[in-house]
Amino acid sequence: MNVMLNSWKEIAEYLAVGVRTAQRWEGLYGMPVHRLPGSAKICFALAKELDHWMQSAPVRLNRSQASAQALHRPPSPKSMPTVMAVDDNDVHLYALHRALTAAGFQVFGVRTGSEAIIKAFQFMPSAIILDVDLPDVNGFEVCRRLKAEAGTAAIPVIFHTSMEDSYEARQQARALGAAGFLAYPMNLQTMMAMIKSSIAPSSWPRDIDRFNFDSTSRLQERR
Repeated sequence: MNVMLNSWKEIAEYLAVGVRTAQRWEGLYGMPVHRLPGSAKICFALAKELDHWMQSAPVRLNRSQASAQALHRPPSPKSMPTVMAVDDNDVHLYALHRALTAAGFQVFGVRTGSEAIIKAFQFMPSAIILDVDLPDVNGFEVCRRLKAEAGTAAIPVIFHTSMEDSYEARQQARALGAAGFLAYPMNLQTMMAMIKSSIAPSSWPRDIDRFNFDSTSRLQERR
């Protein structure tokens, strides 16, 4: 499934940049954005095309070496919550790292399911943002294994996907004990709300769970 982004706002959120930056990338670097015939304002982009473009686009060089290294750097012993982001797509992983870091979390990235299991035991993150479709062990199996072990069972797992968004997938995630399920293009406020509610559940409404697995609902505000 190829996700369609139907506005500059959705395109910018997908890339984890501002709208003006995304528009500038189109002009400077040929970012693949499509427009409806006869309309200069209505635009859309395909997530898969953006992913392919970002793999070789010059804008990747704009990331400092320090930022690139920080993406996979283990968390330091600080008091702020740590989030492990698991995704084999470098674009998605960078976007998650950027958004979560800006929100005040320590973040480290992992590309495979087997590595995610090892790093979860090693670093005991406060929460895990877990891709469903991984190249070795899929996200559902990763979650099942972590929930089966006493040492990692309590770590909140929030699934994210650009491919496997369906009622069945969401209910499977729920049955495995996940704290939430997100599909691309992700609403960043919703993602932050899910993470914060899973880390500190007592400060959120009791019915928060139905929002976390509802494909149409969005968390708009705290109680």
